[in-house]
Amino acid sequence: MALRIGAVGDVRLRRALNEWADTHAEWLRLDDKRDWAAALATLEDRHDLEPQPHVLAVADVLATTLALDAFDTALLRLLVAVDRLPRACALAEAWSENGRDLPGLLGQAAGAAPVDAGRAVRRSAALRLGLASFRANRRGVIEVSLRWSLERLVDRAAAEHASVVATLIGPHQDARLTLADFAHVTDADFLTRLLMGAARDRASGVNILIHGPPGTGKTELARTLAQAAGLALYGVGEADDDGDEPDRWDRVTALQLAQRLMAPAGGAALLFDEMEDLIGDAKPVNGDWISGRSGSKVFVNRLLETNDVPVIWTTNTLGNVDAAILRRMSFVLRLDLPTPGAARRMLERIATKEGDRPVRPGWKP
Repeated sequence: MALRIGAVGDVRLRRALNEWADTHAEWLRLDDKRDWAAALATLEDRHDLEPQPHVLAVADVLATTLALDAFDTALLRLLVAVDRLPRACALAEAWSENGRDLPGLLGQAAGAAPVDAGRAVRRSAALRLGLASFRANRRGVIEVSLRWSLERLVDRAAAEHASVVATLIGPHQDARLTLADFAHVTDADFLTRLLMGAARDRASGVNILIHGPPGTGKTELARTLAQAAGLALYGVGEADDDGDEPDRWDRVTALQLAQRLMAPAGGAALLFDEMEDLIGDAKPVNGDWISGRSGSKVFVNRLLETNDVPVIWTTNTLGNVDAAILRRMSFVLRLDLPTPGAARRMLERIATKEGDRPVRPGWKP
């Protein structure tokens, strides 16, 4: 980045670069001549003398997991560095504050030709997958902004594959019940076979929607169906450990990332609890009109048609779901409250697994 900034014949930029170099001269091992090529060679010679920052190590694991090409890998590292590493951040600020195109600079630094650098960044995997974006601050200076999923990843994950996948996708959903506990759900066996067939045949566009009032066990049924089908179930785009709440776009991009991460290996299903987050505040009004729709209807339709990993959706209210979305569901299941006997069996099984005391005699669901 410094070499490219120094190559621009702009007095203000050169002054800003010299100020940056003065601040970091000891680290750069620069003399008064400011020989950038020599500085780069020096840094390359001592690359193993300074540990790689953790955030870049995590970015490398993510790039490998997503099978990114050389350009997208380099760009992902640069985006993380500019957001999290003070030296890179200062260089980016010096560039942007002098009215220069930050995406273009990062694109060139990642290996794109100058004439195509900005376009290459806009089409990059990092931006298309919603990992990062660019924004203008209060002074109108363009900055890198890590999105919720990538920000959480570099803050929480270890630099290893399993940790990156678990942090990026969401928690593994372990079943606490069995199909016998859902004997009152007549379609449970069919849904299990549907999931098994989707995983076996690598079928695209398999979506199951479970709807019903709160407390009916929609999430528990989703976990049980996945376990009975022999699939690992992951909840995508849920609130993090600090209680920070993802918005609609965060959850949608988390779903897309999960699809890309889990599809190659197979053997998994995804749980998107509270489908209301996908459709926003959309609700039917007079005739065929839908009011309050968030985002693109075509985008949602294609998302449902092309998912390579089966998705189980849940919602409390089916009335707000567009008919076009319902038509793209492989199966729509209404889940009512269990019978008193079934509810008692469920509670006893969960209490036993949680190490709690048995349900007291005479308890009524």
